[in-house]
Amino acid sequence: MFNLGGTSPLLRVLAVFGAEYLIFLIFTIVGLAGLLGKLEDRKALVLVILAIPFAAIFTKIIPLIISEPRPFTTFPIVPLIDRPATPSFPSLHATWTASAAFGLIFYKTRFALLLLIFMLWVGLSRIFVGVHYPLDVLGGFLVGFLAVFLAWQTKNFIGRRLT
Repeated sequence: MFNLGGTSPLLRVLAVFGAEYLIFLIFTIVGLAGLLGKLEDRKALVLVILAIPFAAIFTKIIPLIISEPRPFTTFPIVPLIDRPATPSFPSLHATWTASAAFGLIFYKTRFALLLLIFMLWVGLSRIFVGVHYPLDVLGGFLVGFLAVFLAWQTKNFIGRRLT
């Protein structure tokens, strides 16, 4: 999948957009839905915000334990986007987009399916452009889910304490 970049100009554009820029659209949707949407959308925004510290901690600690090199440092490929040769596991983009998508999924908001599709687009794009292995992306999705789950548990714990 790494060397498919030259096969189709459209595929290349979609992959670069998904790998680099789609994350901004994802968080714009989460933010606008949370600020302008229904109660579930606002709750989902709070959940995503609560998940961010958990995701940040995990993505700082895991590379200290599992230092996986990026594909372009291991194989003779030229990535379609510039990226430093930092550890690739877990994928930060996959972690952040999973945190956003799963935050909306937990509340079953109307944007949950769209964000799930965007999350998958980002993950596949990061592999396609040559900056991540599939397990980096799956690991990022798992870390994002775990961050949202811990945020959910924290929210429920605090809610019980306040009532």
